[in-house]
Amino acid sequence: MSGKKEGFAEKLLSLSNNGEIDAGVIYEQIKGEQNPGQALQCLLENRDAVKVILEEETLRRLEAGSGNMIGGMLDTLVKRRLDETVFYAELWEKVIEGNPMLETQQEQVYALYRIIQDWRMPYFKMPDGLQMSDEVFQSYKERTHDKLNRIHFLMNYGFSQRTELASLLNRVLDSSETEEEKAVLLAVALGKAEENVVRLLVRKMTGNSTAPATGDKS
Repeated sequence: MSGKKEGFAEKLLSLSNNGEIDAGVIYEQIKGEQNPGQALQCLLENRDAVKVILEEETLRRLEAGSGNMIGGMLDTLVKRRLDETVFYAELWEKVIEGNPMLETQQEQVYALYRIIQDWRMPYFKMPDGLQMSDEVFQSYKERTHDKLNRIHFLMNYGFSQRTELASLLNRVLDSSETEEEKAVLLAVALGKAEENVVRLLVRKMTGNSTAPATGDKS
């Protein structure tokens, strides 16, 4: 972390009240910085250090009118895959402080709060990942049938610690002959994890401990 970022992080901690900071206070602090984008980056990269709060009534009132718009603009900006410095500068200048659709400072404060809560933050520039056709993907699944069966078993075993599951999955992945094969195996493992989450939700909603597994989404 650069010296300027460290300085802003210290400011945030000094402004906190029992570990909480009002979103309006943070907004004013960022706005007064010489480099607001860098300050916003520091905030989001350290958002677990403090709990940002916003008045419940204000949150309810603005969520209905601006929540989807802010989320959509953030999504568009994320998908442009900008460098981190450029991303945070544009996030402040175009989505928060300089957003023409936000007519009041209170709305701008809400936008900052909404972004702080977004699960995609902090942002990192994404390189291009491996892509393949459905036909190629299926051919890899057929060739790695035994390994996929092992992954299915591991994902449904019910380990007491995630590290144990992760280490055993890693052994299967390390046995891959190519990066493409490893990517397919990991994609299937992620699909099984999603299935298990859905299955758990169904069980909680229905009270059925024997709810059937969902379809294969890999």
